[in-house]
Amino acid sequence: MAAVLAADGVLSHRSAAALWGMRPSSGRIEITTRWARRPRPGLLLHRAVLPPDEITTHDGIPVTTPERTQFDLAAVLPPYQLQRALSEAEVQRLPGAHSLLDRYPSKRGRAHLKRPPAHTKSDLEARFLAFLNDRRFPTPLTNALVEGHEVDAVWPGRKLIVELDSWTFHGTRQAFERDRRKDRHLTALGWTVIRITWRDLDEPDRLERELRALGL
Repeated sequence: MAAVLAADGVLSHRSAAALWGMRPSSGRIEITTRWARRPRPGLLLHRAVLPPDEITTHDGIPVTTPERTQFDLAAVLPPYQLQRALSEAEVQRLPGAHSLLDRYPSKRGRAHLKRPPAHTKSDLEARFLAFLNDRRFPTPLTNALVEGHEVDAVWPGRKLIVELDSWTFHGTRQAFERDRRKDRHLTALGWTVIRITWRDLDEPDRLERELRALGL
């Protein structure tokens, strides 16, 4: 509230998303104001004249509506982070930004809002699905049961499974051993199982070639 009053604006972008519970709070507080302002320590100011129906109050703080907040996020977040935020907004039954698409036909990032939000359990899953979409791979089933095991992504027709490895969920010896037993069982039943890490997604061209070689 102090930041909003100091800048004479409304909470917006990533800070508004944190207030609405779409994503964790991080970095500087973001404020949208209609006036040109000098930079202020700890604040990231955006200049825009917002229509009254794109501003509301939440927890007593002037803030962009959920629709406008998602629209602003599309211009500043990587696609995988945006999809995570849109998914969380849907889980919380917040209205989506589609009502603003016609109002702002040339706004940056609007194309990403046309995709249905991917329901994922982690940033790694969201980033992997964004990679698949960008490289025009077929969409997998996610968090699905295969032969009694929950897997991260699966293409049943190709009998291909992708498991996404992160230290958060796989960083213990018990998890390591459990994952290898699962891989052996699925392989014995005729499935191809590959494991992909965050660093693998830092080399998208190489990863695309490897997945294409597996028949995707």
